[in-house]
Amino acid sequence: QHKKGSLICDRESYRPYGYFLIEGMAAASEVDIDKNHLHWVGLAGDFFTSTAHTYNVEVQNQDIHLLTDGKIAYIHLVQLREIADNHIAVQRFLHLQQCQRTTFFQLKTLILAQQASQRYAKLCFYFPQIAYRLNNKQLSNFLAIDLKTLYKSKKNLLFNAI
Repeated sequence: QHKKGSLICDRESYRPYGYFLIEGMAAASEVDIDKNHLHWVGLAGDFFTSTAHTYNVEVQNQDIHLLTDGKIAYIHLVQLREIADNHIAVQRFLHLQQCQRTTFFQLKTLILAQQASQRYAKLCFYFPQIAYRLNNKQLSNFLAIDLKTLYKSKKNLLFNAI
């Protein structure tokens, strides 16, 4: 059991673990001088690894933390590979998780390619479970838009849906 805001993996630590989010919501963020950018958001049922480990060729400048209270299970990646080598169901699970992660980033790229005023509507279409659970500051960080644009986008979406 971890509290909201708990740091699961920081950008500088070597943590060769796979994490399974049992409850809650997690995010990978990059903090630069001016703002905090959310790269991905994970919900209960998602699997992720730290940003620096043996099997990750590209170390990313990101921290992984909980956005809500949550429960996380973890396993060393060497043990996970040994289990996967002997159990087809685990191989399939890991493959499915990899496919879901790839799809997530493809859709996020599609969302970010939209005009800033259209990004929230696209997020609601592709990821309603994320759109309705993030607060406004997190949404603006995830969509790479300012809060004013986000508010206008929400208003337009609301009034155009009626």
